[in-house]
Amino acid sequence: LQPTPSPSVPPTLSPLDPTLQPTPSPSEPPTLSPTTLPPTLQPVLAALDDDNVCLTESQCRDAAREMGFGTDNFFANDYSYVPVYGCFYKNSNAFWGTGGTTAQMSADVRGLKVRIHCT
Repeated sequence: LQPTPSPSVPPTLSPLDPTLQPTPSPSEPPTLSPTTLPPTLQPVLAALDDDNVCLTESQCRDAAREMGFGTDNFFANDYSYVPVYGCFYKNSNAFWGTGGTTAQMSADVRGLKVRIHCT
């Protein structure tokens, strides 16, 4: 093994080096009162509303496709024996459980199943 040769050009200080620039001060001084931040969970919670339940097999298929499930990984059938209705996925497959009311199609699913919501 040969030693690593010395750099051919010595390092130079660049004006773009952030350590050479002064730290900018905040644009506004800090306040003692709490700041109002926009609610970050609102879009997430909206996606979980009953209003966003997939009500048809076609809506479910489209939502599953948007999530990356292929046509070979989408199944529609009567899963009332489970019981689960509406749109959900488990592992690498998406499912449309036929039948059921809107309440049943929006109900929480258990085990490895995850509800798919439409937008």
